[in-house]
Amino acid sequence: MKKLLLTLCSVFLCACLVFSVVACTEEGPQGNTEDTPTSQSVTSQSHGGTTDSGSQGGDDEETIHYHTATAYAEDDTYHWQICDDCAETFGKELHKTGEPTMEESLVSGETCKYLTEYKSTCSVCGKSVVVNSEEVYKHDYSNVAVTKEATCSTPGIKTYTCSHCDEYYTVQFNNYDAHVYEEAYENEGVTTYECKYCYRTYQVINAKTETAATTNAETLASVGGVELKNATIALDNDVMSTLYDMSSEQPVAVSISAETKAATDITVSDDVKSQIGDNPVYDFTMTA
Repeated sequence: MKKLLLTLCSVFLCACLVFSVVACTEEGPQGNTEDTPTSQSVTSQSHGGTTDSGSQGGDDEETIHYHTATAYAEDDTYHWQICDDCAETFGKELHKTGEPTMEESLVSGETCKYLTEYKSTCSVCGKSVVVNSEEVYKHDYSNVAVTKEATCSTPGIKTYTCSHCDEYYTVQFNNYDAHVYEEAYENEGVTTYECKYCYRTYQVINAKTETAATTNAETLASVGGVELKNATIALDNDVMSTLYDMSSEQPVAVSISAETKAATDITVSDDVKSQIGDNPVYDFTMTA
């Protein structure tokens, strides 16, 4: 009986020992978790600075660097800053400009070439930015000359030349009254002149060897003019109509004369005399 009891006690003690060993084996790793070493490092950058943070063996450490700069660097498109401490570039962006203003200046070495620039000031860095530019020419075409005379049937040419350089341009112009008349023939004291370009004609009573002429009103009205030694007189429509009326009932003799005078011999203002100059002045007389 005693042997049986001793045997049971031994089995019980062995079972308890095995249970304790298993329990210790399962709890051991959990109890040592806080003693396991770890490490982590994170770096972030922004315009404000660089931040480094990390932990080693349970100790936390953080360093923040803020960029500082006293001025802006720029080109024609961007502006930016350079940190005074670490020399890192930051804050690069396009210029912020407003409404441009126009500035115009003569190009160096030129007489008529101008540079027109549209400028605006950046509100951040203060740089004057050329938004747009163009080169323009401003000529003074004040020298005008007729380089080809116009006729009644062909255009003439005017040349406009810049007073500051040799630049020029030409334009055509017409003068339909620019007839060139030549004597065509004479018949019974009436001379017919014909334009050599358009063949237009006109007639005058031929008295070109005298300073006065006498003719009848009907002939003078139909011809329309008298050629004297010192002048050719052309009558307007009102005068010719009056002559027709006068000669409708009976012949009427008409005398025409042209006396040549100098500007000093007539009563006109000094301004008119200066315009006349040495040109002759005609005193026409017509009586019927």
